[in-house]
Amino acid sequence: MRADQSSLQAAQPSTSQAAELSTRGRYLWQHLDNMVIQSRSVQNMTADATVEVQRYLTEPNIGRQEDPIK
Repeated sequence: MRADQSSLQAAQPSTSQAAELSTRGRYLWQHLDNMVIQSRSVQNMTADATVEVQRYLTEPNIGRQEDPIK
């Protein structure tokens, strides 16, 4: 029975090791989140520009006597 307990304790990280792993994991996720934000911002600008051009092209032409600001 003692051999089982000692092997379980050896398999589990100590409190300081667990805290270090948690900190590393937090930094890893923060780094990955930042990478996703950066990649999305570039893609979104392109997508936004494409959508805006498509909207512009689908709008009907206004008559010569109409006010373009309205």
